[in-house]
Amino acid sequence: MVTSLICFNLIVGVGLSSVLSPLLFASFIEHLVDGVKSLNVGCHISTVCTVCSIFLYVDDILLTVPTVSGLQAILAACERELVNIDMCINVSKSKCIRFGARFEAPCADLVSTFGGIIKWVDYCHYLSTFFVSSRSFKCNFDNAKSCFFKACNAVYVKVGHLASAEVVLSLLRSKCLPILLYATEACPLQSRNIVI
Repeated sequence: MVTSLICFNLIVGVGLSSVLSPLLFASFIEHLVDGVKSLNVGCHISTVCTVCSIFLYVDDILLTVPTVSGLQAILAACERELVNIDMCINVSKSKCIRFGARFEAPCADLVSTFGGIIKWVDYCHYLSTFFVSSRSFKCNFDNAKSCFFKACNAVYVKVGHLASAEVVLSLLRSKCLPILLYATEACPLQSRNIVI
């Protein structure tokens, strides 16, 4: 049997802003999701009947498991699948965070199969939502509030003195309010986060 190898340069690719990017990435990453789901390790979320262990948005992956050993097993499964498509986890951008009664208990760092170490942190963010390690699932909205006020100030400086109040309020509602409310429907709000 004779095998031949053909080499060629790719001069055109699909950019991150392309409409095809999410679809093509989803086809590549589908086996990773199946590999993680097959372990049947994950967290039960009150509104979802099944076990949830992986959340994806384009190339951002969130793994949820109730135990550290389960997290190490899911990490290994992800890395096995990623090797098949010539990808790897960027351990310098990856973080671990704990919620629950033992959130302050020391934990061994997770070890990548490639030798990298993923550290435990007190807070992290996923898709602009900031999580804080605590006894219960907790989010921090300080960054969202800061971005909201910056956007409000930018709108007001540009059109505040020129436009009518209705126009300014419409701009604030369409441009600034989504910054403040992003992902709040998925996060538990505490009384200090709600301003009336």
